[in-house]
Amino acid sequence: MPHVGALRVAQVSDSDVAAYHLYQDGIEIAVAGPVSPVTDPVIFTNVTVAADGDYAFTIKAKDTATPPNWSAASPARMVHLDHVAPATPGAPEIHTQFTWVP
Repeated sequence: MPHVGALRVAQVSDSDVAAYHLYQDGIEIAVAGPVSPVTDPVIFTNVTVAADGDYAFTIKAKDTATPPNWSAASPARMVHLDHVAPATPGAPEIHTQFTWVP
């Protein structure tokens, strides 16, 4: 069963950004245009991962030039999905030791 989430991306301050491209493990999965004002984040919704595991997400920006110029990829944001419940904790023990001070 796929798991769906959202990623928020801080925009660059360049006014000539045409689009942001989102990559999951090096494969482009979504494209979004810039939003106004530039201080607002771009939000990618319906980001889907198929199963438990580790996923690396990166983002690139391209500008309005022809042909477009591309930014370097962002540092990867790692996402770990794990639906396996941890082991039940063991029963605690009570140890009593009283020291009486007169």
